[in-house]
Amino acid sequence: MNEPRLPWTRISPNSSQAMAATSGTPAQSSLGAVLIERVQTRVSQINGCAFCLDMHVRGLRVELTWTIATINTWNRMAIGMQAPVIEKAIE
Repeated sequence: MNEPRLPWTRISPNSSQAMAATSGTPAQSSLGAVLIERVQTRVSQINGCAFCLDMHVRGLRVELTWTIATINTWNRMAIGMQAPVIEKAIE
């Protein structure tokens, strides 16, 4: 199910090497794994790549489950503390 439709690493080795290099740079930063995965998920959405989107959403599964499960509690806490309320959990 999570296999590419085309062997793009063989079809376009230069492009696949460049893409692999760009994913290595953020991994060496202090951004954190969850934020990097969220950015890669958004890039996959913008690019319209279902394979990449599926791969990155799977990587965020635990984070998304936690966010969805706790968003109501965070909103209630924000109201009590007079902090901004989160309008949407996921865009």
